[in-house]
Amino acid sequence: METGYRILICETDARSRQTLEAGFGASPHEFVWCSSIEESLLLLDNGDIDAAVVCLSGDGSQLEVFDRIDKTGCNIPILIATPGKAIEARILGLERGAADYLIKPFDMNELVTRVSTVLRRRTALSGRITLRGGLKLDMETGYLGDGKKWITLSPKERQAFSLLLEYGDQPTPKSQLKNAIADGKSVSDNALEVVIYRLRAKAIQWGMNIRVYRSSGYVLEYS
Repeated sequence: METGYRILICETDARSRQTLEAGFGASPHEFVWCSSIEESLLLLDNGDIDAAVVCLSGDGSQLEVFDRIDKTGCNIPILIATPGKAIEARILGLERGAADYLIKPFDMNELVTRVSTVLRRRTALSGRITLRGGLKLDMETGYLGDGKKWITLSPKERQAFSLLLEYGDQPTPKSQLKNAIADGKSVSDNALEVVIYRLRAKAIQWGMNIRVYRSSGYVLEYS
């Protein structure tokens, strides 16, 4: 017997919800419908949910959900659904952290396929995301951010920053950092300092600083 997902669907427009529900037939999956962002957040926090879909209006006004989810530390994948012409809302949603998107009206089979893909991808990528507090670093894309603000790190910057995150409050040895950015080549102290200088300029956006301890290495600290 197929194991079903429990998928939360937030649709604030009653007519759109009726249209969507009409396209959902018998399924081993459970669909939990809600009509407000507040209700969605409660269910995400307290319910056994595998994935969620937030249906956006054309102006994308429900995107606030990503800000509020980031504050709770919820790690459930969120997909967005938009009207076909709402290109800007889709782009904003993906930039804010949506795992994927659908075009309304979508049917059950498309939704389940998208959720399956997102969950498989999430499992495969679980080792590529580095977290510290509310800050997230995607080692493959180089995206660094807190859900509200995102920047992109170069390959050398992301390798060095990942190590700094991993060591936490402990000094990251200079030798480890040099090895991380070496890419098979010799790295001078000056080359490392250039990478650290660039990371300092970017980390300050989140109130962080990279302090050097001459005898032991570098520490990523909150100012």
